[in-house]
Amino acid sequence: MNRLPITIIKDEFYKIVKTIYVQPDSKYFDIDEQGNKLVYEKTSFQIDMILYLLLSQYFKKIKIKFGGELKDLRISFFLIMPSRLGKGQLIKVVESVGKNIGLKIKRISYLNQASLIGSLNGSAMDYNMNHNYQPNHPKYKNPVMYGALATTDIIIFPEAKKLVKGSNEADTEFILSTLQEALDYPGVINKELKFTDFPITYESTSSVFATTYFLTEISELLLTQGFFQRIVTFKQDYTLKQIEDLRIEIIEKYRSTNTKVDFENQSKDFSEAINGLNNNEKILEMDNQAVDMLHDFNKVFFENIRKITGKQLEILKSFSQTIIEIIVRIAGINCCVREGNKIIVQDMTPAIETFNKFYTTIIDELVVIEKSNPLLELKNRIIQLYKKYVSEKGNFPSKSDLITYCRSQGLSYVKTQNTINIMEKENYFLIIISEHNKQILKLIEE
Repeated sequence: MNRLPITIIKDEFYKIVKTIYVQPDSKYFDIDEQGNKLVYEKTSFQIDMILYLLLSQYFKKIKIKFGGELKDLRISFFLIMPSRLGKGQLIKVVESVGKNIGLKIKRISYLNQASLIGSLNGSAMDYNMNHNYQPNHPKYKNPVMYGALATTDIIIFPEAKKLVKGSNEADTEFILSTLQEALDYPGVINKELKFTDFPITYESTSSVFATTYFLTEISELLLTQGFFQRIVTFKQDYTLKQIEDLRIEIIEKYRSTNTKVDFENQSKDFSEAINGLNNNEKILEMDNQAVDMLHDFNKVFFENIRKITGKQLEILKSFSQTIIEIIVRIAGINCCVREGNKIIVQDMTPAIETFNKFYTTIIDELVVIEKSNPLLELKNRIIQLYKKYVSEKGNFPSKSDLITYCRSQGLSYVKTQNTINIMEKENYFLIIISEHNKQILKLIEE
């Protein structure tokens, strides 16, 4: 079977990232027809999205036809994960590969209106006023000193706490609403800065890569703020066992056999392959089968969320459009990588495969909204049913087995799944990976 061009690109990108970035559970096992154990690398949602972030900017001159309008391919990514677990290495990948494929990358550590939008040069304004020069005059001095949204392809917020929880509510709202406008197509910025009525106006084509640790405010913003409905948000949690495994792999990187691979040279080699792809301006269309595939996905999505109520349902309804647009953009990028002019089913399939992780993140965030309600009773009920399952079946359940069993005993699917996810993180269960890549749950007290 011929491999898709995007799969080949992903494999090469993974090799680069792995030279400096370690993540737990990066391998899984399978058995071949002869009974031999085979080791495979797992896909990583955050690495996939960083690749698509970079490619979306490389191909940003290319648009997708949408009725009588156009949409661009830009993707932005908001990664939420604990400190000291590799965010800095992922930022280094974005900066290195981005620079090598001709992108302008900028880190913004201190987030304010001037760094983001721009500021005004008072001397230039005085000069124009004193000489009565208007913008069309040859000696007119442009007083606008443009911010990152005007001059940068990818803006990196390495500690994006202020995107979620600024110094004051008005400041946070201003920054998020500005980013929301920038991430739309076209990204028109038209702002009047404080203490002046002089407008700063331009079109932004930036993407955002933001990282932070988890803040409870994120859950409410998913529902209320349009910025979060224009960006792929992913929350990565780790169990105690995963962090232990991660530290072991990090220590191994000091071994002489693992220090010979040069990240910068690999980055340059990979970037040369990307630079060989045609990114000239063009307009992509979707063929009928690809559109039908999107309809099928949409139908399944709404069938799945009909069993959800309250704030959870409100968030998923608002994110339904986001998910469709992300899928189409990723499919468009896949089409560009194979240098096609029409999005087809083979471009759509890997794009739709990215959906589950994004959907799971949004669902998992919803648990935090109901955080004020104690979960202890539900945890205790799950433990009771776990023990009942072991007693009846004579073996430990997989996660899916336990969820199915809890549902048969009257618990809701979503709350059970979310609570078991929480219990994993809180070390209630030891996770054992079977040879057939099944997650077996063993209660710690067993």
